[in-house]
Amino acid sequence: MVGQIWARGAVRCRAWNVNNGRLIADRVGLADRAIGRVAGLSRLDPGDALWIAPSRAVHTCGVRFAIDLFALDRDGRIVDVSRELRPWRAWWPSGAVAGVLETP
Repeated sequence: MVGQIWARGAVRCRAWNVNNGRLIADRVGLADRAIGRVAGLSRLDPGDALWIAPSRAVHTCGVRFAIDLFALDRDGRIVDVSRELRPWRAWWPSGAVAGVLETP
């Protein structure tokens, strides 16, 4: 994942799977403060994702749909994945996690 900081509390970048060239998200929002974490995916459009950093766990309380989660280390490598985590669940990824990328 390559990004460019363009405003405090926001990052503008795309997320790619470098192994297969697949685009994971066209736009990635940054949730590095409490307010961004509370809003979560509810404010994102299709094709968007949310980078929660730092994060060592994720919950889907209040989320109305299943989401995919990618735990990334500080070099941006995927260290764990949770596919279609349903509402009202929690996930604690394994490995050295710097943050979690949430996708609808």
